[in-house]
Amino acid sequence: AAKEKLPKKLLVHGFIQGEGGFKMSKSLGNFIDPLEITRIYPVDSIRYFLLREIPMGSDGAFSLKALEERHNNELVNDLGNLLSRTVSMFEKYCENKIPTKQKDELCKKLKIKKITQSIEKYELHMALAEIWKFINECNKYINDKKPWEIVKKNPKKVEGVLYNLAEALRYLSILLEPFMPSTTEKIRCSLGIKNNQTIKDLKYGMLRGNTIVKGEYLFTKIEEKKEMANEKKEVSIKESIP
Repeated sequence: AAKEKLPKKLLVHGFIQGEGGFKMSKSLGNFIDPLEITRIYPVDSIRYFLLREIPMGSDGAFSLKALEERHNNELVNDLGNLLSRTVSMFEKYCENKIPTKQKDELCKKLKIKKITQSIEKYELHMALAEIWKFINECNKYINDKKPWEIVKKNPKKVEGVLYNLAEALRYLSILLEPFMPSTTEKIRCSLGIKNNQTIKDLKYGMLRGNTIVKGEYLFTKIEEKKEMANEKKEVSIKESIP
């Protein structure tokens, strides 16, 4: 109608449905006001939920309960806890200084090619799932290595563990940038990285002489408190009516 040439490639997203899989509509009253919901939940949490929960091109259901579960379990417990534990250990054992390059014990486990291929195919939920496998691997690395025990026997040896964790977080800040820009900026600040980095910077050993900066938590748990419940009532979300 506008007499414009159609693009050679057209990327079409699916519909975001209400809880229970019902199509959002004014008649059902199960629509969501995006501006209102961002007053209560972090924007990066919402972005993460939609990209992880709903495959590109497919329809998918949205609910506050599912959003809160992913926020609390994956963003707070997995990613947020990984950064918090790492920063705290740098403060205790290395005076906030990142040591010299150490042997790669962690980043080599990250399947970068698989992640980039998923992104190129617009399988963003698959890319995030693979990234999260690596986050869980990092948390397992801490539990297996037990740096709090290593430092008692060999204070110098703990530097290798912490360097690996710092590099892993740097890698994550690059891979998660398109999905959660505000979150990855906080990670870079904690690692003392002042410049933006790209996929080309996924090379082991690039952290040299940086100072760890302890900042605010990446995410805080969403608790089912009375005041939170009252706030939710203000959001334009209603139960679906079959």
